[in-house]
Amino acid sequence: MTFGDTGDEDDELHLEWSGLNDNDHDVNFRILIQGTDGGDGGDWTGDTVTSVTDYEQLASAEPGVNLDNTNGSDDYTWEDVFGEDQPVDVDDHTEIDVTADFSEDEDDDTRERELSVEVEVWINEEDGDHGPNDDALGDSKTAKATITVTNEAAKIEVGGQGTFELDSDEEVSE
Repeated sequence: MTFGDTGDEDDELHLEWSGLNDNDHDVNFRILIQGTDGGDGGDWTGDTVTSVTDYEQLASAEPGVNLDNTNGSDDYTWEDVFGEDQPVDVDDHTEIDVTADFSEDEDDDTRERELSVEVEVWINEEDGDHGPNDDALGDSKTAKATITVTNEAAKIEVGGQGTFELDSDEEVSE
């Protein structure tokens, strides 16, 4: 189960910046996800108690883009930043199992799960390398994503029409 860009303009990453000292700054990105206690049924190991997982980094781009102005704003696609349209694979989270955590056993039953997704953005300071939690200039945004999966009943159908022809040298009697 991957996410990122689905081709919709709303999927772009929007940055605004101001007051930078020069026109050349690399911007770093990382995406972290966490299974929340929102949704219904089960914790993140397939058991019956609701729980919360730890945040885990599932995608990073260092640098992701370069800012060429001291002030401005711009929209970036996930491809621009991470080099691929859908860089985040939920199954890479060590506490989440896509099959066990998102599926239902019974036909027509639905499972609803909630993820917390955090996007971190930062610029390293000019005097050295700093990560997003040090002295870097940065920001982060967190959003909830509700995922609903319904187990559809299996079915098989045969359709169409055919023409049959019988050739025989034998006499057909009643």
